[in-house]
Amino acid sequence: MIQLNRRCFCFVVEPAAANRVRMPSPWSLDEPMSPHELREMRDFFWSTAPKARRGRRVIWEALRDAAECGDLDVKQRLLDMHNIRLGNPDMTICIDGSGTRYKLPMYVLSDPTNLN
Repeated sequence: MIQLNRRCFCFVVEPAAANRVRMPSPWSLDEPMSPHELREMRDFFWSTAPKARRGRRVIWEALRDAAECGDLDVKQRLLDMHNIRLGNPDMTICIDGSGTRYKLPMYVLSDPTNLN
């Protein structure tokens, strides 16, 4: 939403509510795994994503930083700083400024409910 600030005669641009990040809904794995196994899976995804998938490395790095951050306000600032829009508010689909789509699996965004 764009508002006119009458005190300084400038425009203030607020992020659209549709682009506000939220925590993912609870989910579970088909078969429980240990925290160590989950960490290995996440590390493998993040180490291969910039090479195996489309998109820019700097955006992949920003997405990792946002995914691993527990604070929603910090997540939102990271996404805004890199001009990343949300296809889904839980970050499973993100879109950079050039229109490239980034698909993130749930296991990199939050812990499953059945973690051992």
